[in-house]
Amino acid sequence: MGRAVEWHNTDLCGHPKKDGTPCGWVVAESRCPFHLTPEEKEAERLRKEEEAERERVRVAEDRAERRRGLIDILSVSCPHCEAPAAELCMNPTGKLQRGFHKARRQLADCDWPKEYELQSYAYDRPKEVPPPLDGDLRKVLDDPLTDRTAEMNAAYVKRKEADSERKLQELRRAAWLAAEPRDETVAAVSCPQCAAVPQAPCTGSVRKYRQVHLQRVDVAMAAEGSL
Repeated sequence: MGRAVEWHNTDLCGHPKKDGTPCGWVVAESRCPFHLTPEEKEAERLRKEEEAERERVRVAEDRAERRRGLIDILSVSCPHCEAPAAELCMNPTGKLQRGFHKARRQLADCDWPKEYELQSYAYDRPKEVPPPLDGDLRKVLDDPLTDRTAEMNAAYVKRKEADSERKLQELRRAAWLAAEPRDETVAAVSCPQCAAVPQAPCTGSVRKYRQVHLQRVDVAMAAEGSL
C-alpha cells in the first residue's frame, strides 16, 4: 500500500485509496458511496429496506389487480375459439395458449391482462415462472370461476347499444351544428355538466364546439325539438 497523501479540499472525499492517493469523489454534490460514515451506512441500509418494501407492495398490488382481471376473463366462454369458462383459449390447432382472444376480453369487459400470467414485468422486474397451461385454473387463482357468460352477454349487448347511440348522437349533433349558427341557441340553456347558467360560459375542461360542453349542445338540441 502506498503512502497516504494529505488532503485539505473539503469538497472532495479525502479517504485514501489502496495506493494512498485520495479518493477525490465530489462530496459537495453527493456523498461518496465508497467511504460512508457509520451513520451514512445505516441511512443507506434503511433506504434500501424501504425501497425493497415499496417494490414488494407494488408487486403484490400488481398481482392482485392482474388476478382480478384473469378471474373476469376466465369467468366467460370465448366467442372466438369456444373455450368454456374456467379454461384457457385455444389456438387454431386446438392447443391451449397463454394469450386471451380479444373477443373474450371484450365480452368480459376487461381488456387487461392479455395473457395468462400472474405478474406483469414493469419497473424492470425479473420475469417469474408463469403457471402451467394445463394446471387447474381454479386452484391457481383461488376462485371457483363461476360461468358468467350469459350475464356478460347481456351486458355486452347493452354496451354495444349504448356505443351505437353515442355515435348516432355525435352525427346528429354535427349535423345540427353545421345547419346554421347555433351559438345563441346553445348559450340560452344551462349546462348539465358544469352548471353554467344561461348566457354564462362553460367552465372546466372543454374540448369541442367553441369551449362549450357537448352536453349543453344536446340540451339545446332537445329544447329545439331536434332530438
